[in-house]
Amino acid sequence: MRGKLDEIHGRVQLKKAIYGEHVDLGDDDVMKSKDEGAVFARRFVKDMSKYVDFPEEEQKKIDKIDD
Repeated sequence: MRGKLDEIHGRVQLKKAIYGEHVDLGDDDVMKSKDEGAVFARRFVKDMSKYVDFPEEEQKKIDKIDD
């Protein structure tokens, strides 16, 4: 899991370095991607937020998840 997260983070950082901080990350943006894995991840985090106290800023993002 850690390796996959590091890989995704690396792709995001590379895109930002090349195209700027406000680049459209496409499928690398887990909050917007329609990829099956991204949808699963959003649903999982949303479900877990019922049992886990996330930092306030992160909880605001989680509350906006519609999946």
